[in-house]
Amino acid sequence: MGRIRSLAFVVLFAGGFLEKLERLSIGEKRLEVVLDDTQVQQRAQRSDLTAIKIAPRGLVTKYEYRHLERLNADGSYDVQYGDKFFAEITNLDDIG
Repeated sequence: MGRIRSLAFVVLFAGGFLEKLERLSIGEKRLEVVLDDTQVQQRAQRSDLTAIKIAPRGLVTKYEYRHLERLNADGSYDVQYGDKFFAEITNLDDIG
């Protein structure tokens, strides 16, 4: 029986189970194991961030996106005022 417990411990340790173990509770009739799924959550968040980064590209033209990049950069930037410029800025303002 001792060998089986030792083997089980080695298998769980090698599989990363113990690293993810957040809480272990042993009651009269049940065993509760709570695992930390931080890596799974981080992968999901990374995917969400990628989608958020891509989404604006589908909502604005490349010229409007260029205005956003320049507005986000340090300092000022020169623009050529005209109907197109005001249409692009108006569209960005409409998007919010």
